[in-house]
Amino acid sequence: MFEARRALRIGLVGLCLALTACAAAKPQTPSVLPPMPDRGTWLFRHKVRLEIPGARLSQGFDGVMRLDTAQRRARVAGVTGLGMQLFDMEISAESAELAYLHPLLARMPRAGEHIARCVRRVWFDCLARIPLEPSISHDDWNFSATGGLADDLWPVEMTYVDAKIPYTVQIRLVQAEKDEP
Repeated sequence: MFEARRALRIGLVGLCLALTACAAAKPQTPSVLPPMPDRGTWLFRHKVRLEIPGARLSQGFDGVMRLDTAQRRARVAGVTGLGMQLFDMEISAESAELAYLHPLLARMPRAGEHIARCVRRVWFDCLARIPLEPSISHDDWNFSATGGLADDLWPVEMTYVDAKIPYTVQIRLVQAEKDEP
């Protein structure tokens, strides 16, 4: 039990350091890439790894998402490997509503803004052009998709690199399911 608590504490401290580095950067300008085509509403489960080379940090967590491509809206949540919730947000192209942010993450300036920006870049900007372009570079960030496509739409592995801050987010698709009403 002590080792599990220690591992959880170390993981949260690492994630807080990562978001501190992200919070130091000024948020980027809104999207200028083409709108996402309507592919319906999808439910996703991901394995996510955040890496910040300058802080020698590599932190993993699970991500769950409900993506409505017609409305360009995503409901996202991050959960540690031990099941503790890190964040819960509703994100659109223009706004982000934070439903929950772990108290340690809440200490970081603009943590919610940085999470929302990353989700917008990957899901609204880059995946609007996938599978046509498996690699996209734009100003101070880069996106690449590898490992094939799930349901002929969604990349199995994605990497988002923000060169300005800098940090890397690696996303591995675990499950994609169309949400049928």
